[in-house]
Amino acid sequence: MFALGQVVISAVLNMETYIPEIQERLRKTGYPRFERLELQAVRLEAGSTPRMHTETRWLFINREKTGLVSINTNSIVLERSEYTSFDDFANELADVLGHIQAVIDVELVDRLGFRRVNLLEDHSNLTVAEALRSELHGVSAEAFTTGGEHKYEFLANTDIGRLIVRTSYPAPEGVLPIDLSSSQLNVRKPTDVAPAATVDIDHFMVEPADFSVDRIIESFWRLHDASDLAFRCAVTDTALTAWRRGEPT
Repeated sequence: MFALGQVVISAVLNMETYIPEIQERLRKTGYPRFERLELQAVRLEAGSTPRMHTETRWLFINREKTGLVSINTNSIVLERSEYTSFDDFANELADVLGHIQAVIDVELVDRLGFRRVNLLEDHSNLTVAEALRSELHGVSAEAFTTGGEHKYEFLANTDIGRLIVRTSYPAPEGVLPIDLSSSQLNVRKPTDVAPAATVDIDHFMVEPADFSVDRIIESFWRLHDASDLAFRCAVTDTALTAWRRGEPT
């Protein structure tokens, strides 16, 4: 499973001056790899035409390339390609935010987002078709010689924000959806040519507030809880029972 947590902050235009100290802290706490990326992005402003501009991102990556911290002038992102539990993810995010806050003293948080991409594969004891609820199966492709691709999107308001659930069957090439495909992490691919699907759950909230690591982590727990409920609503009871027994996912 791939997981991502994003914290959008009030802009720090001289962020680059703080990067050496941040890198020194993160290097000593499990992120020895460092990369700097220059990306072309589109800037949209009211009453004017879109303009291209260059965005700099600073990446701090762990030794195994399974964990990454990305920073730009107005956001902090933690990515994990070997997500095991939200407890571990939340603790890691709290440590990262604490190190960064100690250096740059962020003033405000504007948006928080938690996203997880789940890979489902066919196995002898449980197929993808048996794992996904029937509502996500779409139109039957049996009448068509080339088969079909099922893509489903669900949007809803939660008590704290906006929730989006996307399922893709078969899974996208490279597993991650296109907007995450540039990730620098090692992402597990399907083990063989058997059918696979992805369940991509994105839950975010827009709530401007003072920057507080404790408050941010508390909000991420609330984002996670609704995301977890959405996943349980997307898969069958048969699948949940099999996974509780430790059978392959």
